[in-house]
Amino acid sequence: MVAATTSCLAVILCISYLGREIEGFNFLPRIYDRSYNTSLVRIKRQNQGNCEDGFQCKTIPQCISTDNVCDGTSHCTDGSDETEAVCKEQICPGYLFHCSYGACISSDKRCNGVKDCQDNSDETGCPNTAKINSNCRSDQFECDNGQCIDGDYRCNGEANCEDKSDETEELCLNIYCPGYTYKCAYGACVDGDARCNGIQNCFDLSDEKDCGVTTPPTIPTRRPPTDTTDTKGKCKTPPHPEMGRWYHASSDAAAVAGQFVEPRTIINVTCDSGFRLSSTHEDSILIPCISGGVWKSPIPHCQKLCPPIYSTSTLTVKCREDITQNLIPCNRATDGTILTYECAKYYEAESHKTRTCSDGNWDFTRPSCKTVCGEKKVTAEPLVVNGKTVEAGNYPWMAALYSNKDQRQNVFINICGGSLLSTSIVLTAAHCVASDKNGKIYPARYYQVAAGKYYNKYMDPRDIETAQYSEVAKIVVHEDYRGDAQNFRSDIAVLKLSKTFALSKVVQPVCYLGISDINLEINSLGVVTGWGYTTAVSTVADSLKELEIPYKDYDTCEKEFSQEWALKYFTSDKMCAGYFNKNTSVCKGDSGGALVFRHPLSHRFYVHGVVSVGPSFKKDSLTHCDIQKSALFTKVDTYFTWLQSKIYILSRNDASS
Repeated sequence: MVAATTSCLAVILCISYLGREIEGFNFLPRIYDRSYNTSLVRIKRQNQGNCEDGFQCKTIPQCISTDNVCDGTSHCTDGSDETEAVCKEQICPGYLFHCSYGACISSDKRCNGVKDCQDNSDETGCPNTAKINSNCRSDQFECDNGQCIDGDYRCNGEANCEDKSDETEELCLNIYCPGYTYKCAYGACVDGDARCNGIQNCFDLSDEKDCGVTTPPTIPTRRPPTDTTDTKGKCKTPPHPEMGRWYHASSDAAAVAGQFVEPRTIINVTCDSGFRLSSTHEDSILIPCISGGVWKSPIPHCQKLCPPIYSTSTLTVKCREDITQNLIPCNRATDGTILTYECAKYYEAESHKTRTCSDGNWDFTRPSCKTVCGEKKVTAEPLVVNGKTVEAGNYPWMAALYSNKDQRQNVFINICGGSLLSTSIVLTAAHCVASDKNGKIYPARYYQVAAGKYYNKYMDPRDIETAQYSEVAKIVVHEDYRGDAQNFRSDIAVLKLSKTFALSKVVQPVCYLGISDINLEINSLGVVTGWGYTTAVSTVADSLKELEIPYKDYDTCEKEFSQEWALKYFTSDKMCAGYFNKNTSVCKGDSGGALVFRHPLSHRFYVHGVVSVGPSFKKDSLTHCDIQKSALFTKVDTYFTWLQSKIYILSRNDASS
């Protein structure tokens, strides 16, 4: 049940409270930030100038909020909002500290080593070192052993702390003693007539030294005050939790540990930022004192939170408490919490899928998912082309590069292949997008890329449901590429797409990370795919073709080629693969496609080569592919560092746009 109660203080300020009922306890919670002065009775002041609802600074034309007046901090440049003339009539609630000139500040700021009152009265009469999270009242002194004594007993010549920490030179030496008192050698202030009166008044006996008297001074006997408080049926306020605090929820009483309070008193327990209560996932818990003088539930402690982890579009996280196995939000995980996660479809975990929160830190790196790469799919129905079974969608990284550069009309023709390295980056051959004579890059507007294609034709209705098309935003060709003038060395390029492809069964990237750590064995079988010519003189293929060819060593391949051709094109950045005298090879239209090999452990396909050049011959004034010989592929390993840097730059620019 929720009910609104309104309380008006004086004639100036009305404050509304929200009343709540918890198991028969009706109370008015006092909710406030202890660093901000709410619930103050402010004295209405005559506005000056044109300051309608604020406070007009005295000597300058500056207006500030009335909430900023007499709060210990000068908000007026001339300091006129923090003067005794303005603040002296202000009434401070009991839980706030009253500066000498009238301002109200949080009681926690008393003796914290920082000037919070403009007259520094909050730091007057404090010990040298302020205690943090003290269990004592602001008018008390906390001994080193945690005992609380009256603040006036500190440095008075008598050890009132059981551990005598209230009468030390470190604490007392620098305090000021008025002229009518006597300052002990270690700093304490005692009666002015204590010097050489035959009675020990200084804890170190310095008041009786060098007095010319041989009789030992009398040591006075003092009894500690007896606590006669009736505690029957009352609850004892608990110590403040480490890295947390508790407050009285139903009154303005100071939050002091070790005091006895009446039944029906309710305290509100909270933790500091970065910590969570051990008994709840909420930011605070209300605990009432019930009959019999006990708190209704145990006082929780504060546990350190692990960094928050949230689910994303590619990652779903779940957190469970170690003991209860209850599900909790992963931004409220504490010691022992177990986090598990699952990746979205077409994504996979980059590491093991469990994390444990321990002492405010996860035991492993933040969970993340990467796109699945290099998986050959066999889920679509088979299509029979020229008597050979070909699986549509088998090579989901295969991309088609279309161009209208040489067309009089706006007709796009499949000119090359490519391979998806990500959903917006395509790897291809440089000669597909730049002049094969001098290496000049053609404008990106001439090109489009398609993924999820099985048929050759642009916008073919037969694969329109799976195909995705994108214009090319940027073409990056290796800076050393000069076409035939430099023997097609550095024949490699990456394309940045204008749109991001959606992952699907037939659209996924090929693997390339870690390619430098994979050593190919001679005669390892790789696969190249494309829509190139199916024979040396025929037209291009209507549907995607695959060709399985062996990787060959340099000497074997060199013997297949003419000496002149090998010297010119078989450069150090090329690898050789194919057959000799078997009527099988890559041909025109296959350029830019990937030569992939299956990883021996993960069985994923990695791109090792990009279709570059192959031997040809002339017949009837036409150039034909020499399908009796192997072909040359640009080695991805050679350009891996270049490739990584370009992908990073293109992806970063995409993220910042």
